[in-house]
Amino acid sequence: MGDTYRIRVGGHLDDRWSDRLGGLAIQRRDDGTTLLVGPIVDQAVLHGVIARIRDLALPLLSVDRAGPNQDDVPRVQVHITPGS
Repeated sequence: MGDTYRIRVGGHLDDRWSDRLGGLAIQRRDDGTTLLVGPIVDQAVLHGVIARIRDLALPLLSVDRAGPNQDDVPRVQVHITPGS
């Protein structure tokens, strides 16, 4: 099934983008960001989702991999600093 990822982007995405972003759930936040949450089966799919985010010109703020079972796998977080 793949690891569960949480990808945070700047701006708000409409729910219709879920299918184009690998079926990830879209959660709009009060701080003006959107959290994309769900399983991603492999690195190729992850890179595809990130490429689509780039194509939408949305700032990629963070990528958080929780693992297949969030209680068993250590969390890995990547935070992106603007300009890097």
